[in-house]
Formats: sequence, C-alpha cells, structure tokens
Amino acid sequence: MKIFHWKMKKSALLLAFNLILVFLSTFFVLANMHTRRELEESKRGFYSEGASYLVCEESAGWESVRGILSGPEWMPGVLFKKDLEMDADTRGVFYRGKIDVPPLLSGRFFTQEESRGSERKALIGTRFEKDLYKEDGKEYIEILGEPFEVIGILGSSQPTRLDSMKWIPLETAVELTGISGRYAVDGISGTAVRNNTELLWTVMDEDWTMQKTGGQSLQGAHKLGSLDVIEKIYLAIICVFVLNMILAGNYWMRRKNQKVQVEKLLGLSAAAVMLSICSEFLAVAGISFLIAGTAAACLTFSGLTGTVGILEYCLFCGIFLLTELLIVGVRMTVYILRTRIVLKRV
Repeated sequence: MKIFHWKMKKSALLLAFNLILVFLSTFFVLANMHTRRELEESKRGFYSEGASYLVCEESAGWESVRGILSGPEWMPGVLFKKDLEMDADTRGVFYRGKIDVPPLLSGRFFTQEESRGSERKALIGTRFEKDLYKEDGKEYIEILGEPFEVIGILGSSQPTRLDSMKWIPLETAVELTGISGRYAVDGISGTAVRNNTELLWTVMDEDWTMQKTGGQSLQGAHKLGSLDVIEKIYLAIICVFVLNMILAGNYWMRRKNQKVQVEKLLGLSAAAVMLSICSEFLAVAGISFLIAGTAAACLTFSGLTGTVGILEYCLFCGIFLLTELLIVGVRMTVYILRTRIVLKRV
C-alpha cells in the first residue's frame, strides 16, 4: 500500500493501525476526564474544592475590603460577591495573579485591571444571549438595572451552570448592591485561599451555612472524583491497545531483520543501522499521530466530545510513543549484537 507515494508494508500498516488506536483511546480518556471535571465544578457552582465562604455586614465598609485586596499580603486568588440577582447566578469578581479561568465559548476573560475597577463590563452565559443589544458596534446587556458591555460568553461544549451565570467586576457589584452579602474566596493554591480568608476575617465573618453545605459537596466531589465504570473501561481499552501496539512493534521489528543483515553486510555501523530503523519507525508513528490528531480535532470541533489540551494530549501520546520506541530499540540492539559474529563469519 502507498501513502503519499511512500510504500507501506503490512507490518508497518499493522503498527500504524495500533498506534492510531492508542492515540485515539488516549484522547477519549482525556476528554472524558475533562468533561467529568467540568461537571464536578458545575455542581460546586464553579468554585474549587478548597473555596471558603464568608458573610459581610454593611458596617465593614468597602474601603477596608479594598485595602486588603490591594495590600501586599494578599496572595494570588479570587474573591466573589455572590447572589447579586434573584433570577440568575450573578457574581462580582476580583482576582490577582494566576487563576483558573472558566471556559468561554467566545470573547475573553476580565483583565486584572478590569476586575479591580468599576467598568461596566460583563461575562454572561448562553441563556442570556437573547437579551443582548448592540450600540456602536458593541454588545450590551442590562444587569442590576445598568447597561454592561459583554466581553465574553461563559460556557463549554455541554450544558452547565455557567449557562445561567453573569460575572461583573467586584467593585461595580458593591457600588450597585452594597458591601453586605455573601462572598467566596477561591484560588488555585490552598495556601493562598487560607491566607486570603484570614485577611478578610478582620472585616467579614465565616458563613457557617455555606461551609456546611460545602463540606457535603466536597464529600460528593471526592466520590465523583474516583474512577467510574466508563473511565475503567477506557483505561482497559488503552491497556489492550498498548499491548497490541507492543506486539505489532515486535512483529514489525522481526520483519526488519533482513534489512538489518543487508545493511550490516554493506558495511554500515550498528549506530547507522539503528538510526535507519528508528527513522522508519518515527515515520510510521508520525503518520499515525497525524491521522489520530485530525480525527480528534474533528470530534472536538463537532462538539461530540469534550475539549482536551493540546500539550496534555501530546504529552501522553509521546509517553506511549517513547515506550514503544524504547522497546523496538532494545530489541533491535540485541539483534544487531547477536548477528555481528554470524555476519563476520560470512
């Protein structure tokens, strides 16, 4: 069989087929894990497992809170003001440093300067796209009786609570609703969340109702985090395909024994022979990865599967590929060393 004017033998086709199966099954496992993670975050209201919850009275004063947020002791993290509207999950958001940005269907997230300021900018879920209107080429929506410029649409490839959310800068939320209310402290680091929570304890109190609810959610999230039946099936499929890939690699290598002997007889060094065989293997692997990657991209863009990070996918595929290359290399080295004496006698 010829592919791109390059003749592929049956052994190479068998190896390529098994590599494609391994790459695709890896994609399905990663997509399933990302989808489950989004569902778990959605059930927690898109707060992390380590988020803490506070309640603030009007007597605290915004200046005191803003001083803490802008102070040097505040570590990278997020502060949300919750429950701004009755008919939607509307939040005020402030953040500093690196955070986990929610998935967006279009547009962009707030810059740090926008989250610290009082500009009328917003992120909304798909449920509210019908309420948008345009002025001067920009899209706006009414939130708390005020017009906000929409800079992004929250959401992912599947329905989640993000579809019913509206996010606005925290200072703007305080201006429109007052300082009193319920807050959530979050971030990618548990240390940062604890530090920031302790700083805010000077002006806020712990929300015991939310802490109890959050504790129950965490236990549920832990159970959800364990491998379910689908993930176990996916992992079993990967194991089977990896085993087949190893067997196909061995079969492919056995078919290359004659080539090794010919190249040795022609006077090529062991290193040159190994380089030649590895080059052929990488060519087959490259074509396989291209086919699998194209199929994975089509599935992602069509919305049939969740999204997978390119670097993450390449990392796992690279691990499987290097493992197979190592097995082929070891077997080839052993064969070359074993045939050296025989070739000298000939």
